[in-house]
Amino acid sequence: MVGAISAEVYDLAFVGSQLYGLQQHSKTVNLVKIDRTTGKTTKVGDIGFKVVGLAYNNQREILYASAAKQLIAIDLKTGKGKPAVTVSKDKRGCGEVAFDSSGKAYITLIGTNKRKQLANCDLDSGKVNVIGDIGFPDLASMEFIDDVLYGVT
Repeated sequence: MVGAISAEVYDLAFVGSQLYGLQQHSKTVNLVKIDRTTGKTTKVGDIGFKVVGLAYNNQREILYASAAKQLIAIDLKTGKGKPAVTVSKDKRGCGEVAFDSSGKAYITLIGTNKRKQLANCDLDSGKVNVIGDIGFPDLASMEFIDDVLYGVT
């Protein structure tokens, strides 16, 4: 164990060697930096959106978070988010987000039946292609490692 993270965070992403996290604070969601040697967090800023998933796209050099129906691009200096692409136009909400080594976006879509579907998303056009039900409705995070997609429940 390196150390206890000094704030409650609910998703993590590396940008280079810097670890970032999402922290719910009252009615806001903050982007925080996490010191990998001590676990101490430093607030970067209020994202301005209720987001749940966090992932960095190496090809675009953008940190993204998933919100109800869209992906949010986050400014690493201020923490402020701005809508980047709409990923759902129906009753499904967007959950997690991850990027493969080519920068292709993968998201989960949560239906009214609480089932989660894996989908890929074209960041330029917003076109979403549903791959199928992942079978784990309590999936909390996902990440590519050597182009294999892993999830945490």
